Amino acid sequence: MNCITKSNFKLAASSRESTARRGGMTLFEILLVLVLLVVVGSLAMPLLEGGFASIRLRRGTDQVLASWTEARIQAVQTGETHQFLFQTETGLYRVEPWQAGVEPGTDPLDVVPVANDATKPLWLPYEAQLPEEILFVEGDGLAVEGANGRTVEALNQGSSPAWSAPILFFPDGTTSSASLLLRNERQLYQRITLRALTGVARASEVLTRDEVEQLKGR
Repeated sequence: MNCITKSNFKLAASSRESTARRGGMTLFEILLVLVLLVVVGSLAMPLLEGGFASIRLRRGTDQVLASWTEARIQAVQTGETHQFLFQTETGLYRVEPWQAGVEPGTDPLDVVPVANDATKPLWLPYEAQLPEEILFVEGDGLAVEGANGRTVEALNQGSSPAWSAPILFFPDGTTSSASLLLRNERQLYQRITLRALTGVARASEVLTRDEVEQLKGR
C-alpha cells in the first residue's frame, strides 16, 4: 500500500514539473518573440503610413471640392462672381468675391462692398489650409482680363508662394473650366477638374507621378 502511495506521489510530482516546464517561457523564447514583433511592426509601418497619407490626400481633395461648391452657392445667392485662389507648393487657399482689376490675393475686406439690400445674402471671404503635407502642385483653367474678357492660361502666377489666377464661379451657376493637382509627402497625386457649363467637379483616383505624366500626354 505504501509503495502504491509513493508511486502515485512521484507520478503527480513528475506531472506537475512537466506541466510547469510546458507552461513557462525561457528568456530566449521571450527575446525571440520580441524580435519577431519588431520585424513585423517595421514591415507593417510603411503600409500604415502610406494608407494615412492617402487618406489625408483624399481629405484635402474633398476639402477643395467642398470649397468649390460653397463658392458656387455664394455666387448664385449673392449675384456676384466669386473666385477660388491657391498658392503653389503650399496648402493655402481662399474663397472670395471677384472684382475686375483687383490683384488676386488682395485683402477682400479692402475691396468687398457692404450690401445695401438687407435681404441680399452677404458672404464673407475666408482663407483656409489643406491637411498637413498636402500641397497644391499646379493648375490650369480660365483667367479673366477686364470686365468681360476670358482667356485660358496656367493658374500658377510666377514663383510660389504667389496667389494663383482665379477659378471663377458665376451667378448663373456656370464656372471656369479648371484643373488642379494635389500632392502628398509620398509623391502621390490627385487631380480635380471643374466643368464650366455644369459647374460639376470631379476627382481622380490617387495617382503616381508616372500616371500623372501619362494623363498630361493624352
